[in-house]
Formats: sequence, C-alpha cells, structure tokens
Amino acid sequence: MKLKKVIPLLIIAAGFLCFYQCSKQEQAVPERIEGQKAKSHLITSIHRLLQDTEQQETGVHYKSDSIVPIDSAIYYIGATLNYAYCFPTETYRNSHKISATITLEMESESQINYDEVLSSYSDVVADLRTEYLLVSESDKHLIVVTIEDMGNNLDNSEREIKVNGIVGVGNSLSLSSPYGVFPTDLAYKYQEFSSKCDGTGVGTGAADLIESEFMFYHFPAPAPQYHVWYWPTEEFTPYHIDYKAYDPVTQSPDNYIDYYIYFASNSVSPITNETRCLEYDQGGSGVHELDFYLFGAEYIMDDLIDEEVTEGYSFISLHIASRAINGGAIIRHELTYEFGDRHVTIFSTGYPTNIE
Repeated sequence: MKLKKVIPLLIIAAGFLCFYQCSKQEQAVPERIEGQKAKSHLITSIHRLLQDTEQQETGVHYKSDSIVPIDSAIYYIGATLNYAYCFPTETYRNSHKISATITLEMESESQINYDEVLSSYSDVVADLRTEYLLVSESDKHLIVVTIEDMGNNLDNSEREIKVNGIVGVGNSLSLSSPYGVFPTDLAYKYQEFSSKCDGTGVGTGAADLIESEFMFYHFPAPAPQYHVWYWPTEEFTPYHIDYKAYDPVTQSPDNYIDYYIYFASNSVSPITNETRCLEYDQGGSGVHELDFYLFGAEYIMDDLIDEEVTEGYSFISLHIASRAINGGAIIRHELTYEFGDRHVTIFSTGYPTNIE
C-alpha cells in the first residue's frame, strides 16, 4: 500500500519532564492519572506560548537566551495551532486545503532559541491567515492542522516545516437516505465546486457531495460546553491504484468504477462528458457512482484504521480534491484523511477563536 503519511512528532516535553521529576512512588500512580497530568501540562505550555507570542508582538516580551529542543518546539507550534484556531466539530458543505511553509533558524543541529520559536509561530499564523482569507466563502472555519517536518538544511542551521490546514465552508449537505443511497436522479460532474451534469446547481460537484455526505455521517458530536481539538495529527493520501474495484486477471480497466477512488485516463478509453459525470445506471450497470465512491471512501478508511493510523487516534476529516492532469488526459479524485489524538477542554479558556 502506497501512502503519503505526515509523520506525527513524538517528542512530548511534558512526558520527559514527568519521567525525570517523578519519584518512584509517583511513578506508581495509575497511567490514567499520569495521562491527565501530561494533558494539563500541555494546556499550560500552549497558553504560555500564546502569551509569550503576544508579548513579543507587542514589544513587552524581554529577549530570552533560552534554548529548547527543535522537535519540542515544532510539537508545541502544531499543538497551539490546533488548540487556538481549529473547529473540528463544525459541520460544513465542502472543504479547501491550505498550506504554509516556514524556515526556523536553529542554534545547533537539534536546538532552537525560544525567541525564534515565538517569531516562527507568529509567521505560521500570519501565513495561514493569508491562505485562509483567500478562501472566498464567508462561512468558514479552520478544521485541523498537520505539520510535515521537511528536515534540516545541509549545515544544520535551518529547519523547514510545512503546515497544512483544512478549511471547512458552508453548511453540511446530506442527500442520501439511508446513508450511502443517493436518489437515482442525482448526477454531478466529478470536479469539486462544479455543478450537476446538466449545468444546474453551480458550486457543488461530485467530490463535494461525497465528502459532505461522509462527514455528515461521521461527524463527531461535541461534548456540551467543551472544546474538542486534536494533536498530534496525521494525514493520509491513498493512491487509487492500491484500491482496485475490478479483477485484474479477468477484467481490464474501462474508466468506469475501476477503482474505489474515482480515476479515468485517455490511455484506457477517450474521456467524454459521460466519463466526467457521476450518475446512476451508466451503461445499464444499475450502479450509482455516487454510492460507489462513497462506499469506496468508507472501505479505504477502514483499511487505513486497521493498518496505518496510530493506535488511539480518531478520525477528524476527509477532504476530496479533483485533479485534471496533462490537459485533462487523466482526471481523478484525491482523498486526504486526517486523524489525531482527541483532547477535550472547557470553553471558558477563550479558545478556539477564528484565525481571521
């Protein structure tokens, strides 16, 4: 199975501090209590980073000579972004993927000055905000953030990280009843933000409809008066070729439900408007392509959960993008799944807040 996986950052400073500071008696405390301590320490560290960043931006923060591990710095940048700006329990109609890449100036191969951490966090927020504001819809929320560590440069003076975000827009849409059974008269173009195949219903395509239906069904109900957020997070983008829906021995691809992820190529057969339209009973098959690819998204997630996702992590979101390659010689959907460690905190902390 080929998967693009954003590796979760596992350096948790709180855990190391507890390990070295606890006595033998304290180490015997049940694991559940230790977990609560670690999460409490995480929240405290997040609020300190938020406070110190604000003070640095306003000129109140005094320059610090503190040196911290670079992996811990990246870990807390990601945790703070998800805690302060993400709304993973909001429902939405479809989503956009945004990203920002920043370079952290390092003191050594594995260490960074604390002031550089603060300024890097400010840069990430500013760059994500710019990308967020480019999403034209007014009704929108940042859902989740993942961090891809690109590694050090050759002389170990810089570390580059890519910050990916999912922005949910609009109100949730559910058209299948029961789940996974779409009305037979529904026919949508494969592209996101497109239209029905007859040109009506502009703004919603098959990619949006499948994604929204999937999220409506899997939407995690938030605890009343509590803020649900996730960190660490990880991202998976499965390849269509790993999920064949046909028998490669007895059947050849024909650009019709060949894979559990939508894919068509001119090298198989000429792409037509019928190929671009996801509809019911194409060629007398008796199959609704919207049902089929929604089932495909479910099938793939179940496979990912069993084989790839970090144990204990929860599903957060699914983003479906449409791609046209080589001038439309290949058209396909690209699925991105987000998972993470679930945290629940009281809303009275003042977070999350909109990144605008």
